[in-house]
Amino acid sequence: STDLRDLILVDRPNGAYGREGLSLIANKQQQITLRIKSLDPQANPGTYSITLDARRPSVPRDRRMIEAEVEVSRAEESRFKGSPRDLQRAIDGFQKAFTLWGELKDSYEQSVALYGLAFTYRSSTDYQKSVSASLEGLSLIRELGDPHLEAALLTNLGWAYVYLGDTQQAFDSISQALTLRHVNDDKHGEALTLYGIGWFYALTDENEKALEIFDQSVSLRGELKDRSGEALTRIGIAKILHRLGKHNESVHHLNAAIEILRSGKNGLAEALASRMGRPPGTTLVFTDAIPLYGLVLRAARWAISPEFNFLGVWLA
Repeated sequence: STDLRDLILVDRPNGAYGREGLSLIANKQQQITLRIKSLDPQANPGTYSITLDARRPSVPRDRRMIEAEVEVSRAEESRFKGSPRDLQRAIDGFQKAFTLWGELKDSYEQSVALYGLAFTYRSSTDYQKSVSASLEGLSLIRELGDPHLEAALLTNLGWAYVYLGDTQQAFDSISQALTLRHVNDDKHGEALTLYGIGWFYALTDENEKALEIFDQSVSLRGELKDRSGEALTRIGIAKILHRLGKHNESVHHLNAAIEILRSGKNGLAEALASRMGRPPGTTLVFTDAIPLYGLVLRAARWAISPEFNFLGVWLA
């Protein structure tokens, strides 16, 4: 159309899988152009497919469906911003969307809203509510038989249990997610879940096992060209190697992680160099690196992934 506008930013909190629903109501016969691009400017190249579910005269419930879609997308945007006020807006938005989808009897979208709600509760440190929302979402999605969303909910449940200190429940939940992702050939999800299992072993002081699992994760993330995920995993490997007294190997992985962050052009590596009083591009040595584990990850969790907030505290 000649009057092309961005009507809405559409993003469900369901990762690479699941539909991104978009509903339109035209007040008159007209040509509508959809412009589709990744929300992440550094995302790897990929493909998109579009399915036209229905083209028909609108009915009253359609406006409620559009309202629910808008609430989820706005809530996800607020969740990603991460301030206390934004997180509360996200909670309110996901709760409202859950209610709307319930009225529309769409259990899948209700589960997506619950996943977003559980993730947001975790980001706002209300871990018990995160557990409750995850369990409610699992009860819905298991009836529908969607393994990708079930795995996402199980992973969120596992991390919530980590925050609550229940490492066995965390391990059980994340292990179930790993099985689902492996069976369904979800390699990105498998790499993420392996990373979570690696931290389970790290938190229970099974350092050699943690290294073994982290190595599997970093190898898979390298294969997938998931650079941000590789950086996070290398930070974990560096910490475990430091524990084991393998300091030179530890610093090697920490430098590799910082170089990945530098190549991402998010300013993090330069900020770290400035913090250390070093020029950009400086390679760290062991005496530099030890105080930086927590600093790197606390910064990295916002620069490349808000998924792992607790690790900044644990690594410090």
